[in-house]
Amino acid sequence: MTAVLNGLIPSLLLTAIVWLAMRLLPRRSLNAATRYLLWWTTLAATILIPALRFPVHHRTAPPMEMRLSGASVQTSRPAAGSAQSPENPQPTIPHIPQITVNIVNRSWPDRIMKLWLIVTAILLLRLIGSIFLLARTKARAIPASSPVVSQVEEWLTRCRSNREHVRLLISAEISTPMVAGFSKPAILIPAKILQALDESDLSQIGLHEAAHLARRDDYALLFERIIEALFFLHPAIRWITRQLDLEREIACDDFVVEAGGGSNRYAACLTRVAEIALGMRPSPLAVAAIVERSHLAKRVTLLLDKTRHTGTRLLKMRLITAIVAMTPCAIMLARVPRLFAMPESQSAWFVPVTVQNAEGRIVTRLGKDAFRLFEDGIEQQITQVPDRGPASIGIVLDTSTEIDPDLTRSRLAAEQFLKESAPGDEFFLVTSGERSEVLHEFTNNSEEVRTSLPSIHPSSRSAIVEGISMALGVMEKARNERRILWVISNGGNDASPGAQTEIARHIRESGVEVFPVRSHEQIVPGYLTITPLNSIGLRFLPEPSDMIRQDALLSIMPISKLPDEAAILTALARQQYRIEYTPKNAARDGARRTLEVKLSVPEPLSTAFTVHYPKHYYAAFACEHCPNLPPNW
Repeated sequence: MTAVLNGLIPSLLLTAIVWLAMRLLPRRSLNAATRYLLWWTTLAATILIPALRFPVHHRTAPPMEMRLSGASVQTSRPAAGSAQSPENPQPTIPHIPQITVNIVNRSWPDRIMKLWLIVTAILLLRLIGSIFLLARTKARAIPASSPVVSQVEEWLTRCRSNREHVRLLISAEISTPMVAGFSKPAILIPAKILQALDESDLSQIGLHEAAHLARRDDYALLFERIIEALFFLHPAIRWITRQLDLEREIACDDFVVEAGGGSNRYAACLTRVAEIALGMRPSPLAVAAIVERSHLAKRVTLLLDKTRHTGTRLLKMRLITAIVAMTPCAIMLARVPRLFAMPESQSAWFVPVTVQNAEGRIVTRLGKDAFRLFEDGIEQQITQVPDRGPASIGIVLDTSTEIDPDLTRSRLAAEQFLKESAPGDEFFLVTSGERSEVLHEFTNNSEEVRTSLPSIHPSSRSAIVEGISMALGVMEKARNERRILWVISNGGNDASPGAQTEIARHIRESGVEVFPVRSHEQIVPGYLTITPLNSIGLRFLPEPSDMIRQDALLSIMPISKLPDEAAILTALARQQYRIEYTPKNAARDGARRTLEVKLSVPEPLSTAFTVHYPKHYYAAFACEHCPNLPPNW
């Protein structure tokens, strides 16, 4: 709804600019056929402007994210010596003041949207009814006499039409000549008009209707009416469609003039037909010679104008020039700051939970009713606890040589994660070094991926952000609902802050569970550390969960223990519950929120189970006027 409201003013401005340009541009520069397509281009831009609205480049709060108790939150300015310290000032983008109408109550926009949908459905049903009524009128019409029918082929030839099997029918149910097109096109002539017009005037009316068939206006008009039904409240679209109706009729009038009908005589013919029709409106889908009297007056005026361009062929170069000139205007208008804003609906959050019994074994097969979730002491409604099953697993392997020169440890970590597979799992491998590449696409055979590990060569730099982005693209092809991404890296990161923010947003929106693992030597040679990348290098990644043995993620271990630890990490990742809920507290204040997860079991049994989960997180911080804050705060 906000996209439509915020796109309304730019659409009106674009329509006004195009109208003013064509108003100032003399008719001798652009014929009606070219103006017609230019208005279609404007209509397309008007519809697409809400989707093409580019963000204004001022710093805003990062997207909603959950952080663990061990994560730090920085909301102050960077310290001295940092990239944005006073000694190393970075250019900042000044805040652009804007007026925003904040719609606090979402009820009335929702009602308008429902009303919009209802009226649109009614209009579309009316349109369908018009199709059947027009088909019935065509079926009831009678064929014209032979002398008149013989002229149809001549009319089509003069209009350069390739439509075949066009019939000329006489109907007493219509008041104005029209085309009933689509699969079996026909030109319908009212019986009283056939009697009132002479052969010359009938030929001019027939040429006009044949021109509609040559231009495929019957199909274009159907598409136009559908757009009108979908955007019936949009003033710019309603106005543009009226211009399309006018230019379509003028373009067909030009065919009559080009065929030698004479502009003065044809203008008189149109006037006489309008008098006979008595202002009755035809079917919405009928391409009629006379539709509106206001358009008729303009058409007669233009027919008498000897200076305008009356050509019937499309002026391609002039059309392209006009579209190229209009494109920057559309882009600039799409960047206009939004005027209307509604409170965003609170998105669902996932809390990773693992349940362990008294013997230390992981408890599985618990449903939604087995859990109770509290945030700041207030019980939350659990939406769902998705079932676990086969997983789509991706591995991003950082090949930089900063700490692991020969990639021995990194290859070993990847190999152990691949070994811990289950029936139905699928795997892929992405390497990230001088450049990122998909070394192996999805396969159900983990051995195929493992055999490709020795072919990986070390590189001098890390492009881990690019590698993660590529892996998320591959993950879109996953067949399993559960999607896990292991990121094995040494913690280096040379991506720009903007790229980090974008990839963090992509991770959250994708629903992929990302488990970062850092491998390097520390303190004791020959030992391997597996630790969250967030706390060391890649802070843009989501925090891993408290998976029973968080010490296993933070401790130094011998390389010989890596297979066992990889098996534990993989099992924990697979056997986690992901509790989905929507926080009742929608405030975006950056405050710390405490979490508590309980089992819905009798009190004597509660001590027999241990529930592991993140103990708190930090809410998103709503900041619209913070241009000097660092991007990764």
